[in-house]
Amino acid sequence: MAKKLPVILCILLAFNLLFAENEVIEELLIEESIESQILNFEEVKPPQIFKGRKLLLAKFLEGDLQAVREVKDYLLELEDKLYLSFHTNELHLLWLWTEEYEHLLPALQKYDNEANRLKYSLFQHPSQDLLYNNLLKSTEESKEQLQKQIQRSALNFEEQTFLLLFLDWILAPNRPDPYLQQTFNERVDEFLKEFPQSKFETFVRSHIRNKQVPETWGWGMGLFSGGGILTGNLQKEYTNPILLFGFVADVYRRNLALYLRLFTSYNSKTKKAKPYALGVWEKGSKNNVSLLEMSLGYTLYDGNWFKITPFAGIGSQEILPNPIKSELEEFELRATTAYILGANLDIKFRFKSSFKHEPVTSFKFLRIRYGYSVPQFAPKYPGMSGNMHYINVGSGFVVRDTKREY
Repeated sequence: MAKKLPVILCILLAFNLLFAENEVIEELLIEESIESQILNFEEVKPPQIFKGRKLLLAKFLEGDLQAVREVKDYLLELEDKLYLSFHTNELHLLWLWTEEYEHLLPALQKYDNEANRLKYSLFQHPSQDLLYNNLLKSTEESKEQLQKQIQRSALNFEEQTFLLLFLDWILAPNRPDPYLQQTFNERVDEFLKEFPQSKFETFVRSHIRNKQVPETWGWGMGLFSGGGILTGNLQKEYTNPILLFGFVADVYRRNLALYLRLFTSYNSKTKKAKPYALGVWEKGSKNNVSLLEMSLGYTLYDGNWFKITPFAGIGSQEILPNPIKSELEEFELRATTAYILGANLDIKFRFKSSFKHEPVTSFKFLRIRYGYSVPQFAPKYPGMSGNMHYINVGSGFVVRDTKREY
């Protein structure tokens, strides 16, 4: 037995070497097979789709719509989990031309932008060629013919009206009209008014209509000048103030406007000489007339060219000698409550970056403001009754974004 052991070991070693060599050979064969598959792999569908699209375009330009339908259907059958034969708008235009409204209407009814984008991110879509451009050009040139086809079809009135609107919308890239979107918005509103329960409501609201409305909040600021007209006993004591400058800050929420204003005039003068313990305060001496104001307005009209906002508020008004001197303290009309009413007229100047179909919510303005201030001097300073009318003209800007209304 001891003599046979070396022989057995040699046999086992030989078998191990043989099996190891076979495994190496098998691995090499597998690697060679994968490499060969990669090098020899040929995609079948992309060339078919490419050639099919070229054939479809040729038949379309020849006017052979029956052949167009057959080639289109064949290409659609080639689509699978990897490949697409058409871009969405191409297919929509082809269905218009071949009068396959039974496919077009359901596709538009359930069309979703996000799902469409996801679809194109996961599939290999067709390469760029001349199919879409030729379809769009021919559709524009034959628009009247396509409209008549829709009107002669067996579709109901709502479906016909929708497709006529869709046809105009899909041709919009060929019409560089800055007010075109506004026209579409109005047509969609009319469509929804006529068909309030329309099955196409989601599509027309989400894709055709792009109606912009002001964001909830906005702000603005500006400078102004102007003057005031005193009434009552105040008019007998002081000349009317002429405003050299003023500052305003605006805060907007929906149709409400909050105005914070500072009105300061250095040009009012006394109309009478007034004696006091140390002398006489001369006639023609200067006064400061100041009004610190907080008012709340409600916009009655807000168009693209002007805006009207009446307001009411409260403030603090004072009339002080200029310069202020301790010996003239008895002539000071210190800050007292003032009640304010009035209205703003804002003339708008659109920023150059604004789109024509959007409401003018961010703009530079020329503001004309009328106000009527009712200061409460009389209870504290006997004989100093009276109010003040004022008119200001100013300029500034308003910043307010827009959002889409669905």
